[in-house]
Amino acid sequence: MAGKLEKYRRLGVLELVRFTVDRAPLLRVYDHVSGDLVERELASDHRAPTRVLGAFWIVVDDPERGPMLRLAGDGSGKELLATPEEAAALARERVRELEQELRRRG
Repeated sequence: MAGKLEKYRRLGVLELVRFTVDRAPLLRVYDHVSGDLVERELASDHRAPTRVLGAFWIVVDDPERGPMLRLAGDGSGKELLATPEEAAALARERVRELEQELRRRG
């Protein structure tokens, strides 16, 4: 991990998130501090604010996939941001709704 941290530090990464499902802690966050990446002390290994994105990293238990790292608009994880797959499904549903509306107006 030290080599990876050095590479990300050289690249100027402002925040690095490490998520592992097979060992504790599940979630680790490193912040850019005075030219270095320093591990942030977290109150929980299931959630942490992201200072770069203005949201929260949340570990959720997906019934099909198991533990997953997601972004949420709130610290409790109730306002999960859509994954690309979820956003595409929502967009397809909206298109269907609009098509139905156009047919009704016909």
